[in-house]
Amino acid sequence: MTLAEQASVELMEEFSLTADPAGWKFVTTYENILPQDNFHWVISMGTIPVRSLGEIVNKEPDKHSEFKLIDPFEPGVENSIMGMCMGLPMREALAQSLPRIRANILSLFPQ
Repeated sequence: MTLAEQASVELMEEFSLTADPAGWKFVTTYENILPQDNFHWVISMGTIPVRSLGEIVNKEPDKHSEFKLIDPFEPGVENSIMGMCMGLPMREALAQSLPRIRANILSLFPQ
């Protein structure tokens, strides 16, 4: 299974979102370390088109007690991201990757 296919499966399992693996575009990777648990992992981030965000349902609230949709084109969105309740490495990776995320989204709508 490819990373794009796995992302599509996870979006369906966790949020009831229908995603198109063919539209997957890589954004970045970052590492996360929990020294107290002796745990280290590397995470790949990407963009993937979904049929509709109107379908979204948090099917695994025990894994993610909340989720927030953000507009990557909204002025000041970097500050919103840095104030979110998630680990610092993820917040930093997301905020620093906004130019690529925006470009990936815009590429879905060729002019």
